[in-house]
Amino acid sequence: MLYITIALTFLLFLSVETNTKIVLVWGALEGQPTSNRYHNIWTECSTLCLDNVQCVLIQKAADGCHLYHLGSVKTVIKTDRASGGIVGFKRTMNNCPNSSDAPMFDESSVQETFVYNENNYKYNITKTVTNEATIWSFGFSNTIQCPPDSFRSVRKIYQVCISVQLFTGPEFCRSQSYGVKLCQSIGGIGLTGPFSSTEGGNITDIAATKSKEIPSGQKGYQHFWIDGKQKGQPGVTLSDSTLSIGEGYNWTWVHNDTEELCVYLGTESGVSGKATLYDCHIEITPEFCMRGAVCRTRPVTYY
Repeated sequence: MLYITIALTFLLFLSVETNTKIVLVWGALEGQPTSNRYHNIWTECSTLCLDNVQCVLIQKAADGCHLYHLGSVKTVIKTDRASGGIVGFKRTMNNCPNSSDAPMFDESSVQETFVYNENNYKYNITKTVTNEATIWSFGFSNTIQCPPDSFRSVRKIYQVCISVQLFTGPEFCRSQSYGVKLCQSIGGIGLTGPFSSTEGGNITDIAATKSKEIPSGQKGYQHFWIDGKQKGQPGVTLSDSTLSIGEGYNWTWVHNDTEELCVYLGTESGVSGKATLYDCHIEITPEFCMRGAVCRTRPVTYY
């Protein structure tokens, strides 16, 4: 790890492997939020933050430092040498800036990104100057951005991306196992289903519209495979854990046979927008076609 002192106004720690840097300035955290980690050796803190993709800020303590992850810190107030308070912003910069305006370097707002657990995160650092103070604010709402063919839905503490997918020809009606493969083919997490009646209605509207855009050639209703299986026990087994706290499924379903049943989302009156049990291997009947699948997809980014 290298360090450079620039005009004696701030300290810049550089990562020798990436273009991320820790810029140390005089400052104090507003409200003193709870840190994600404490370390008792100040001289090692910049390296620890650079090595942790979630870390966005460090704060010098009397005998060490505090490390803060994205979402843990909101606002930093600029101070001076007399305050003794030092904070370090993680910044992405290709070159050492020729400016004393740390950590923004003559920018009013900058955007930072990182990848954690295969998820992309994006946030802004914004500088605001008033008569009373100079403030640096972290802008992050922890909201997901979904792929173009998906929509965002909130399931209590969870956010998910949902996509309705059609089976492509020449066989436009397929069994449940092909529904699983369909979700996998687009890089999705797997099958999902309705968390609530409202979400079920939204999914059904999209499914009905897509079915009309590319007709299957089969008469009757066009249904869609969703998450869920049942074999010889009440309720249903799900692969999408976010559905287990919802009300979109009938958790008291009773089935005493040994035959395994799967779940589809209906589009016909009576079962429209509802999770319904049926034979996993069925593809088409005179009344309906299993036209596609409801997939849970991966967010593009958190911002």
